[in-house]
Amino acid sequence: QNKQAMDLEDVGKVGLSQSARVPTNDGLTLAALPNEITVQVFSSLDIKDLLSVSQACKHWNHLSEDDSLWKPLYKQRWNTTTNNQKNVFGGSLLSTASKRRRGDDTDSIKGWRSWKNKYISKLNWIDGHVIYKTVIPSGHERPIPAMDLSSEFYLTGSEDATIRLTSVETGKEVAVLRGHSSTITCLQHDEASNITVSAAKDGEVRIWRDHKCAQTLRGHSARITTLVFDTSNNKLITRGYDCLSNIWDLETGQLLSQRPTNSICTAMQLYRSQLVSGYLDPQVKIWDLRTGQCHRTLYGHVVRRGLFHI
Repeated sequence: QNKQAMDLEDVGKVGLSQSARVPTNDGLTLAALPNEITVQVFSSLDIKDLLSVSQACKHWNHLSEDDSLWKPLYKQRWNTTTNNQKNVFGGSLLSTASKRRRGDDTDSIKGWRSWKNKYISKLNWIDGHVIYKTVIPSGHERPIPAMDLSSEFYLTGSEDATIRLTSVETGKEVAVLRGHSSTITCLQHDEASNITVSAAKDGEVRIWRDHKCAQTLRGHSARITTLVFDTSNNKLITRGYDCLSNIWDLETGQLLSQRPTNSICTAMQLYRSQLVSGYLDPQVKIWDLRTGQCHRTLYGHVVRRGLFHI
């Protein structure tokens, strides 16, 4: 197993190994072989060589992803039958009919594109190597639903209604921002201006300058789900469970615009005058802040649980 993991890491550094070089006769190319025979040849390769031949050409790349090649490799590495309950004689306690109703996890790729995708993904998650590991004490007494990162600080917002800034370099707490009376649901920090904007479950928005609360904004009647701001145009946008879209003047705190929406917005990204919003529908809408109009709606997500990041 360790050898297979090392092979995956090294595959981009090496070419075809000797076992993967198939000699050809004069006038005969490997591309002339039927696909079935090529796949049969590939089945004799180890995982390192199989990944190597997949880089040779588009045709071989397509053939090397055949499920008949990756399913045996997956079953060989993660044989889930050993996890079944065994009786005293070594046999499974599950009857054949019960197994048929329940299904064999080893033979299922539901939710995966292919057996190769399942193999590589599981390898990355289970056998992946930790490059750098550190534990930073947050100082919070409750769960942390909101956070942001700059080159200087980790910013964490907690259910204890506080925001804590922790030094990236030393791991020590730099400041604690207090003022909210309910769970911090989202926050954003701008390093250049040292401005932090936070929002809470009670619909309150606070603007912090140099770690001190400069303004408190009230314009939502329910939990705020997402916020985004841009110091170049002094615009702050907040969305919440009240289905309101509020645009604020970041400098003065004045509410510039308030519009109802048809769905709850759960994620936003702002680029100049273009705002991209994700909803629980789930839809993606692109807005022009100069006109206030939605000029494009994108569809494609099918799970109706919302878009949580853009």
